Amino acid sequence: GKQMKTINKKYRKYLGGSSFFYIICALAETYFAIILGKIIDGATESKQTYMLQNVAICIGIVLGTLVLYRIAIELRRTYTMKSISEIKQRLISSIYNRGIGAIQSQSDSYYMNLLSNDIDIIENDYFIKKPLLYSYGASLISAVVALFYISWKGTLLFFLFFLFPIIVPQLLSKVLAKQKKIASEKNELYTFELKEQIQRMDEIIRTISVSYFKKRFLSGNYEQQEAKRRAGVTENYISVVSSVCAMLSQLGCIAVGGLLVIRKEISVGELIA
Repeated sequence: GKQMKTINKKYRKYLGGSSFFYIICALAETYFAIILGKIIDGATESKQTYMLQNVAICIGIVLGTLVLYRIAIELRRTYTMKSISEIKQRLISSIYNRGIGAIQSQSDSYYMNLLSNDIDIIENDYFIKKPLLYSYGASLISAVVALFYISWKGTLLFFLFFLFPIIVPQLLSKVLAKQKKIASEKNELYTFELKEQIQRMDEIIRTISVSYFKKRFLSGNYEQQEAKRRAGVTENYISVVSSVCAMLSQLGCIAVGGLLVIRKEISVGELIA
C-alpha cells in the first residue's frame, strides 16, 4: 500500500491529467443525452431550426470527446507504463538486496511468475483501471443530477426499478455458491478416486477386483457430473432471470416515463434522455 502511494505521488501528473480528461468526457456524454432529448422535442414540435442547432451541438460533443479520449488514453497508458517500470525496478532491487541464500530459497518459476504474471495482474486490476474509477464516479453523479433535473419523481421510481435486476440475481447467487461448493467437493473426491485407481491399476488387475473399482469410479464420476450439472443449470438460470429482470426494469421505467409525459410533467425528448 505504501509503495503504491509513493508511485502514485511520483506520477500524479499523469494520473491526475488522465482522470481529469476522463471526467470531462463522462460529463460530456451526460450532456449529450440531454441534447439528444432536445433534438427529439424539436422534431415532435416541428421546430426545425431548434432541432438542427442541437444536432450541431451533438456533433461537436462527439468530435470533442474523440480528441479528449485520445489525450486521456495517452496519459493513462503513460501513467501505467511508468508505474509498472518503477515497480519492476523496485522488485529487482529488493530481490538482489536479499542476498544469495535468500534468492536461492525460491525457485526460478517463483521469480518468473512474480515479474510477469503478478505484475500483469497489478497492471490490469489497478493501474489501468484507476483513472477510469474517477470517470465512472463522474458519470454516475452527473447522470443522477441530470435525472433529478428532468424529473425528481421519475428518478426516485427509476431507482427502484434499477435495483430490481441487481437484488434478485444476488439472492439466487447464494444458492449457486452452495452448489459450486458441493461441486468442488465432489470433484476433489473424484480426483482422489481417479488418482488411486491409476496408481493401483496393476494391483487391481492382479487381484481381479476390476468390477468393484470400476463401480466405485463410475459412482464417483456420476456424483461429480451431477453436481456440475446442478451448478450449471442454476448459473444459466440466473443469467436468464437477470435478463428478464432487466426487461421488466426497462418496461417499468418506460411505463412511468410515459405516465409523466401524459401528465405533461416531462416531454418526450426528456423521456428519451
